Amino acid sequence: MRTKLNASHIIAYQDGGHRYLQNGVIVWEDNQIIHVGSSFDGEVDETIDATGKIVNMADAFTKKYGIKA
Repeated sequence: MRTKLNASHIIAYQDGGHRYLQNGVIVWEDNQIIHVGSSFDGEVDETIDATGKIVNMADAFTKKYGIKA
């Protein structure tokens, strides 16, 4: 199952440091993140609206969903 989360604020880790993305999306399939960016045009089975929220990828995904970054 492919899921997309739209968030106002995304905090992630890339290339040895933390990154901040405003008004972005995170897409995962089964338990693997497949995309983080400003948009995603591919098909998804479910969309989660986190508008107005801060998403910390490490906490939200690895702990709650068991998803690997």
